[in-house]
Amino acid sequence: MYLAGYMFLIFPLMNYARYTSNEPFDPIYVFYQTPFIFWIVLGAIWTQENLESKIKGYSFLSILPITFSELVISKFGVVLMALLAYEGFQWSTLSLFSTPPEYVPMIRSYLILFGGICLIISGLFYLAIFKLGFLRMSKFVFILWILLFISPLPIREFFAPKFNLEIMDIIRSAASLNWILVTVVSLIIYGGLMQATIKLSSSPRF
Repeated sequence: MYLAGYMFLIFPLMNYARYTSNEPFDPIYVFYQTPFIFWIVLGAIWTQENLESKIKGYSFLSILPITFSELVISKFGVVLMALLAYEGFQWSTLSLFSTPPEYVPMIRSYLILFGGICLIISGLFYLAIFKLGFLRMSKFVFILWILLFISPLPIREFFAPKFNLEIMDIIRSAASLNWILVTVVSLIIYGGLMQATIKLSSSPRF
């Protein structure tokens, strides 16, 4: 739901002028687009777990022939697939709308970095939710979700001016990291969080 809303409604509305004007390409757009990865993935986690909590979904699943490890793997797998769908969509727009070649590697590296960050935060969320229960974690998950989503505004208005930085400086610095290393490290940490969640070896406490 979140991903479809972003792809077919929010993204076209936010980028209509960029793709229909003759103005020079401005890569700063990626700075404002990236938080949607948190809105999509973390928002889906919060919504799904909130629903599971309300309808006692885990109680129902406990009577089915599904192991705890299979449940955890499915949850982590859905997050990974959502993230890959978001990244694939963003990368495809770079090709569809004639992004200048010199900007493509930088934008892709920037997207990969924040995709990795989102993946790790998602893994931490699920570990905490399965260990402590959604009711204990719901407010924290919701607040962090909102803060990450609106993060470009305080960064632009307060932090960047304080450190005498331009938005392009932030993008270049983030994109300068080796995207292969970022991908490998993110997946290793995410896999470790999944294994740590599986080792809880009991149904989540809700």
